[in-house]
Amino acid sequence: MDKNNHDTDMDALIGSRIRQARTSIGMTLEELAQPVGVTRSFLSQVERGLVSPSLTSLRRIAMELRVPVFLLLADGASPRNALVRKEERQNLILPGATTSYQLLSPDLNRKLEMILTTLQVGMASCEAPLSHPGEECAVLLKGNVRVEVADDKFILEEGDTLYFDCTLPHRIVNLGDIPAEIISAISPPSF
Repeated sequence: MDKNNHDTDMDALIGSRIRQARTSIGMTLEELAQPVGVTRSFLSQVERGLVSPSLTSLRRIAMELRVPVFLLLADGASPRNALVRKEERQNLILPGATTSYQLLSPDLNRKLEMILTTLQVGMASCEAPLSHPGEECAVLLKGNVRVEVADDKFILEEGDTLYFDCTLPHRIVNLGDIPAEIISAISPPSF
């Protein structure tokens, strides 16, 4: 399958999952679009797989729908067992994205979620800092990043760990010259 067909298929799958989550709680397009900061028309196009929302918009949509982003974007079924082999990890797939995420925990039905983030050179985890319920502990495996949490900015080097309150707006920016790799534990699962 070529990349364009894959992106189109993923757009349709993401849109379908958003529509299913929205309608399951009885929310209208307008009721979702307004707090997310997009138009009803744009959201309708997303749900029909005609356009790709940014990761920031997807995170806002997931927050309003009260579901983890991974439920909208995961590319496969959760393994039944607690052991997750490297090749069985679920990927967060966003067409055209420069940041990738892998779910390291078996699924989102537990009290803790672990993700591996790979952030390309010069990129940020989201356009503007976002918040979500819970707490996060992140360890930088490779690279050099700045973690912005509310008004605080932390520079992390390989091996450094940062624990923070996710209800504060936050994002990560790759400052290095190699892709950064970060493992995060988030409780409760909300990414």
